[in-house]
Amino acid sequence: MVRTALWGAPAGYGRRPPPAALSFAEQVGAGWYEAPLRAHTSAIAPIGGGSGVVVALVSLRAHLWRSRRS
Repeated sequence: MVRTALWGAPAGYGRRPPPAALSFAEQVGAGWYEAPLRAHTSAIAPIGGGSGVVVALVSLRAHLWRSRRS
């Protein structure tokens, strides 16, 4: 799923904020546009890190389980 999302992203997507972040930032005045934009992307970023940790722990557990069985 992650691979599909990354490879299916349009060119330059990493340089442009996601539409949800832009929508969130547009709800405040022009002077405060940058703060909610950064807050939104900072709040979303840990999801990827947390997913990576979960995958690593599951992989480690599977490796240990297989090691004990052989």
